[in-house]
Amino acid sequence: MSTGSYTITNTLSGDVQGYYEDADDEYKAISGNITITSKTSDRIKGSFQFTTDGAIPFVITEGTFDVEY
Repeated sequence: MSTGSYTITNTLSGDVQGYYEDADDEYKAISGNITITSKTSDRIKGSFQFTTDGAIPFVITEGTFDVEY
């Protein structure tokens, strides 16, 4: 994947997935997107927002990531 925006699909074959986990359960994203703002040979940065499944959905609005790999 390169810089840009991607829709969260959460399918077994999908590249873009999102989850929220608390002490009781794990909730799968049912809509949202991830934006990759920077990608180098050893680091990826960006932001994400999504809404989860569940009786009372979680709405994540200001997620960020900065990961070395």
